[in-house]
Amino acid sequence: MNTLFSLLMLCVIPAVLGCDRKAPVVGVAPSATADSPPVAPSTPREGAQRDIQVASELKNAIILDPALSDQARRCDVSCKNGIVTITGKVPLQTDKDIIGAKASAMPAAIRVENKLEVVTASL
Repeated sequence: MNTLFSLLMLCVIPAVLGCDRKAPVVGVAPSATADSPPVAPSTPREGAQRDIQVASELKNAIILDPALSDQARRCDVSCKNGIVTITGKVPLQTDKDIIGAKASAMPAAIRVENKLEVVTASL
């Protein structure tokens, strides 16, 4: 029983004492935190995983934003090597601006190419 208790204490105490540390940001250097600028991933696979995560998070944020038009929510989002590209057609300049701002706010986005086309409906 003492051995089990000792083992438990060896695992729990360091975990509790380390709770005040900032969690590292995935896809950046181990010493970086959420406040650090993005750093190139160490492997191509890490970069591809980060790109997928960035595109997915941005697309979810767009879909869930009630301020955007239905057409704007159907835009296409891709990310390659940290460069976010947004394409499609939106009815309002405001939609394009909101989506561009969301993309620029992504911490892992190195650059944003907002290629959304504003197309107003003709009567």
